[in-house]
Amino acid sequence: MLIKKKKYESGVNRLEHWIKSKDCAILSASRSHVIDLGGGERPEVKALEVEIPKDITGPFERDEYLKEVPKVPKRILTSWHFNLKHALLHLRYGVTDVQGTYTVPEGVTEYEQSMFVVNLEDNPKFFDDMIRSGRSYNQDCVLIKFKDEENAFLYGTNGSSFSHELMKTPKNAGRFHKYVGVSDMTTIRNKVISFMDPKVVGGELSPVELPNFHARKAARIAAKLDNEPVTKNGVPLAVEKALGYHLKLNRSTFMIRRAICDGLLRHFIKLDEGLETDSLEYGDQYFFDNLVKEGIIKERRKGKYDVL
Repeated sequence: MLIKKKKYESGVNRLEHWIKSKDCAILSASRSHVIDLGGGERPEVKALEVEIPKDITGPFERDEYLKEVPKVPKRILTSWHFNLKHALLHLRYGVTDVQGTYTVPEGVTEYEQSMFVVNLEDNPKFFDDMIRSGRSYNQDCVLIKFKDEENAFLYGTNGSSFSHELMKTPKNAGRFHKYVGVSDMTTIRNKVISFMDPKVVGGELSPVELPNFHARKAARIAAKLDNEPVTKNGVPLAVEKALGYHLKLNRSTFMIRRAICDGLLRHFIKLDEGLETDSLEYGDQYFFDNLVKEGIIKERRKGKYDVL
């Protein structure tokens, strides 16, 4: 007798299935700066620690000081992400790449590489492994949701005062919600999931519509966007200006501009996936040539472009 197993796409519904049936966690290896060491950090992480002057004590003064300190390079964060993911897979956990979305005090939306981890084999060491993973990469906290509990909780994992409070009393992050979110959310395939208590955030929850993931990624790549300000839609200000979104365009010009943007997105999607890119149409090529002239990207070889 052939029994068909139910298939779950690598999307919101699949995450919901695991959240309801297994222990799960959301964590990251990303850091803007390595600070507040709490013990247990990997040597390559600890080596990038930023020393905060002793006369700087308040959180506001510290944030202002860090603005002048270079952030951890993206190539290093990518390496950390890969290493953590490989370690979790070696421990036989299920790992899905997701994107963390949060709003900083200045009101700017930030994104970071994150992982949704599933305790597929009900390993009793799951909690300890997640806490150790957070400590290894100097994270403030990790989110863990046990299968027999309705709510998820935040657990502290470094030496910050915020993390110490979470070590004493883990914060109730609330119940799982899909397609809705607030300032802190997790996205997969442009869809949102979050853990929260509607009574705490106030009011009725409404669906969140995010801009296309590849559109945001291509825009960020094209304009060296990791540290650049972005609009409320997640599109860098520099790119919106370069693409003429601030101008009042007639319909024909708008359609041409849209076709050019589509060519840009297709190019970077294929480039990101390691595929050969098609030859660019005249309008696309003209737009790329302008980006090269403006110093946003450089041509590596025919049909291939890198960010400067």
